[in-house]
Amino acid sequence: PRRCSCGKCIQLPDAPWSADDVEIAQEAERMWLRHRYTCPSASGLRIATHDNIARVWYAMLEAAGFQELAYEPRRWDAEAKSDEAEHRRPDILAFNPCTFGRWVIDVSMAWAAVGIGADCRLAAKAREAYKQRAYKASMARVKTRHESGEELAQEGWLDDRFVPLGFEVGGAWGPSAVHAFHEVLEVYAQTNMVDIEHHSVISFATHWRERVAMAITRGAAAVVARVAPLDGEAASVVGTADTSHEHNPDAR
Repeated sequence: PRRCSCGKCIQLPDAPWSADDVEIAQEAERMWLRHRYTCPSASGLRIATHDNIARVWYAMLEAAGFQELAYEPRRWDAEAKSDEAEHRRPDILAFNPCTFGRWVIDVSMAWAAVGIGADCRLAAKAREAYKQRAYKASMARVKTRHESGEELAQEGWLDDRFVPLGFEVGGAWGPSAVHAFHEVLEVYAQTNMVDIEHHSVISFATHWRERVAMAITRGAAAVVARVAPLDGEAASVVGTADTSHEHNPDAR
């Protein structure tokens, strides 16, 4: 049997296995992974993985030429109290120098997704849709604050744009994350005055896709094996609920 530290136990068929037993064992293995990925005892590791992915995106945006970057800006939704249900704090703020708009970025992981084929990306898409709804009130408050002159946006900036980045434990990206990544490549190409199909842009894309994939893979392995994930320059210690501003929605 597979036994988790929380007490959960999943029984596998006894060997030798028949063809039916193999299917049962495969389903049991998927059940085991789903449990390990979502077990409350691994919440700190899920938070650490989320934070590593956010740091990789921060580094990528900076390398691409985005400006005025801020990581977990505490005063972004200052009008809401910290204990209000609708209070939000994004992972990253970044100014796009090509479109003159500021991105409000929130990273989200779908830990329960262990799908293949057509099922891939559905959970990541759902996480992005959830984040769009969750940030609606906060985005409206920030826009009102800018329009009232209480907090003026930098001259020439357009309205803030919310950019949810959804990922699945198997490595799939949500549609918003994919679209944002393509826009990052366009910014990199324009700031370096090269064509989008230039070899330097292709190398840039390959490097940062691998960095994101590595952060997800190491985090998933850490949750299953119960060891701390590392991400090169973005190394992170095992977190707790207090180390993430949205541990409840993002750690699930």
